[in-house]
Parts: sequence; structure tokens; C-alpha cells
Amino acid sequence: MRTSVLIPAVALGLLLSGCALTPPGPPTGQRSGPPAGCPGSGAECNVYVDVTSCTQVALEPDPLEVNGGTRVIHWRIRVGEGSYTFAPTGIIIKDPDPDRQFQNGRSVEQGRGYLLTDRNTDTQRYRYGVDLMHGTEACPRFDPTIINQR
Repeated sequence: MRTSVLIPAVALGLLLSGCALTPPGPPTGQRSGPPAGCPGSGAECNVYVDVTSCTQVALEPDPLEVNGGTRVIHWRIRVGEGSYTFAPTGIIIKDPDPDRQFQNGRSVEQGRGYLLTDRNTDTQRYRYGVDLMHGTEACPRFDPTIINQR
């Protein structure tokens, strides 16, 4: 076989073998789903919950800045999905909420998601608690923040 044919054949073989080793799904470091935060007006606000262990939880974004009037906030467990769910309490507002800014909290997606309506009629900061379960074990509460901006 001539060298001018052999080199392209070897290169093609290496390229194809590399493709076979690449795992399916989004590239490492990229996440699927709607963008985090509150994109556009009237759209759902998205908060992603990445669970490494019961004591290591990261939320994106934190704090969550809510603008554009009434919004539904949708928390989604993105990492640790197979073994972690929201507890029955899910998301609780820890700061006083006399004007009932937050309503209609409910679990969705077999406990892997949680929805809460934010009326967003003020410009206050609210600490909230995220209650998660690992199987039947309750995880410690995490305390991120929501910032209402009307």
C-alpha cells in the first residue's frame, strides 16, 4: 500500500475510534434545559439544584433575582437526580411574608421539581429554605435568597 493512501486511512480510523468513545449527551460543563434565572418577562424562573451529597448542594442562580411581575419559580434537581427529591415541605420562605408574595408551592416531576408562585410586587430580599430527601433520609436545609425587583 502506498504511503499517500495509508496516512489518510490511519487518520480516518483514529477519528472514528474517538467518536465511538465520546459519551452521548451534552458536552461536559454544559447543562440541558431552560436557562437559569428569570429570562424575559412572563417566562418561568428556573433554579437548578446540584446535589453532590446531603451536605453539598449548589443552586444556580443564588441569589435569584425576580423581575417582570408575577413569576412561577421552578426548582429542578439537576445533579444527584436519581437518589434525591424535594421533601414534602420543598421550598419554604424563612423571612416574614405578610403580603403573601409566595403562594401555591407544590412538588412536581415525581419530587424532582418544585413550583412556587412569586407575586413579586415588592423589592425585598427573602431567605428561603430548600428541603431535600436522600431516599428516606432528610438532608439539612439550605438557605439561598430570592430578590424581588417588581
